[in-house]
Amino acid sequence: MFHSTFTTLAAMDRPPCYHRTLLFALSELDPIQWRTLTASTISRETEQSRSSVERALAMLEADGVLLTKGSTVAKRRRINNRLAWASTSDKWHDALPDPHPEDARGR
Repeated sequence: MFHSTFTTLAAMDRPPCYHRTLLFALSELDPIQWRTLTASTISRETEQSRSSVERALAMLEADGVLLTKGSTVAKRRRINNRLAWASTSDKWHDALPDPHPEDARGR
């Protein structure tokens, strides 16, 4: 599950900002617990422009890699649990698998 999902993501022909944002999100987000992660935080920590990060976040959400909850101002995110092999939550073993991430462009 873990390996095949990353193989799918690597084959999507996405820009470098997508992958840099994904790697940062993997280090900060959890597959079970909803957390706040803003574009400005990612931009500052990865030294990317905010517009690149916002574009990458939109692509990651459309592809089903990042799952969101809440309004634009208080948006909370978690990573798709098919991209994680562990969680800080005790609910990890009871969680249903998320849908497979797929290219939102239909490719």
